[in-house]
Amino acid sequence: MTSKTPVRLLKVTALALFALLLNVGCESADDRQLASAQSCLDDARTEADANLCIEKVAGIETPAAYLVRCSANFIAQGFTGTRVASAFERMNDDTGTSGSDPMINIMGYLVFTGNSSYHNVGATVLNCQKSGVRSMERLALVAQLATETASLGGITNLEDLDPSTIDHDQLMQTIKTAIDAVAAKTPAELAALGQVAINLNSSLCGAGSSFEGEEVCNYMSDALAQAGSNAPGQLAKHLFAILEQK
Repeated sequence: MTSKTPVRLLKVTALALFALLLNVGCESADDRQLASAQSCLDDARTEADANLCIEKVAGIETPAAYLVRCSANFIAQGFTGTRVASAFERMNDDTGTSGSDPMINIMGYLVFTGNSSYHNVGATVLNCQKSGVRSMERLALVAQLATETASLGGITNLEDLDPSTIDHDQLMQTIKTAIDAVAAKTPAELAALGQVAINLNSSLCGAGSSFEGEEVCNYMSDALAQAGSNAPGQLAKHLFAILEQK
């Protein structure tokens, strides 16, 4: 994966929505709503702003409308361009030289906070999947794995995971604590988390993906091989056993 990945990811929402709108022959009421929503996203900075953007596509069930919702979900969670770029740059860290594990890095940066029904991580995954934009789906699935890990791990001060207010070492230690705690969860809890990991592996690590062969995908591959036919619960168990050693 090249250093251009964060830049491509940050631009993909606007470009994909623009391309979808170009395919429409004549402007309709829906088209005007989508154009208004895109303009709204350009200026959105807060959860209240994101809510307004979502309201502009109410009742529209097209990929472009779901891309608006997906993007608004991330904006509401405080995912600025800098935060997303930082997450993907840390994913490129080499464990052997930096002493910092890339999967734990990105999980730490992408934890969702709050209890908003509009902007929880489950809603975000669905919206991004329905948008048809693979890079946004991948980002949402990583966030889901990170958020559910932190939640099951008993991390209650999720707001402290914001990298703008906590240094990197503290951030990573928090997610490591969650991983240690998750390892002792019930089979049902591990199965639910393992299914998230399966979904992430399918989206993030498939043939042709820019992440194929990266350390994150190697972890997934190793965990799947160890789990065998006993996934997804065993997948979660093996994946977190690998991460606990990092």
